[in-house]
Amino acid sequence: MPALLEPRLMADVQMLALFGGGKERSERQFSTLLAAAGFRLERMVATAGPLVVIEAAPV
Repeated sequence: MPALLEPRLMADVQMLALFGGGKERSERQFSTLLAAAGFRLERMVATAGPLVVIEAAPV
């Protein structure tokens, strides 16, 4: 499969197209972002597809 057709990369392209500046974040970046909003990162769960479920809780 050509690299540009990988589902993970297609999700990145869709975020950029739909939201004009979306970006892929690391677990550490999500943790920092959530902390700034008053939440803590509980866990990140990989799905069978290209997406990850992010579980957070209020601090």
